Amino acid sequence: FLQMRQPDVKAIPDDRLSYQAPEASGYEFQSGGVVDMLLKLKDEFETKKAELMKDEMKAKNAYDLIMQQLTDNIENADHEIKKKKELRAETEQAKSEAEGDLAATTKGRDEDQMYLDETDAMCKQKADDFEARQKL
Repeated sequence: FLQMRQPDVKAIPDDRLSYQAPEASGYEFQSGGVVDMLLKLKDEFETKKAELMKDEMKAKNAYDLIMQQLTDNIENADHEIKKKKELRAETEQAKSEAEGDLAATTKGRDEDQMYLDETDAMCKQKADDFEARQKL
């Protein structure tokens, strides 16, 4: 057996070459459920975002309307305060003029009453004197 001639190593076909590559099992995409879930979540988030943006816009518009109304109320109140202050100043001016007129009129009336009283007393004195002379 040992003396048998051995074939040349180069002449012997390599057994490894006679083997065929095993059938490769192809890669099967197993993340389909995850991708579908992510797409579904993306759609939900976009819908929710649109709703929230609409709600925020409504709230902002409501806030702007309230602020405009309050600003208008403040301006109207300031205008009313200004008008009332002007009216009060005019009323106080008229009052002081009326009080001055009243004082002048009262003084004139008092002087006239004093003159009337003096005239009445003088007339009574003269009438009494005339009566006294008539009795004589």
